[in-house]
Amino acid sequence: MKFSLGWISKFKSIYFRSLLRKRIKEYQKLKMNFAKT
Repeated sequence: MKFSLGWISKFKSIYFRSLLRKRIKEYQKLKMNFAKT
């Protein structure tokens, strides 16, 4: 039980990190597009 719970939390943190990275990339793209115009 403890093992599975730890694995779930680890998976959540990895998923959240990838989501955050994607969000940051999109934001940087928007910033660049805004700077161009």
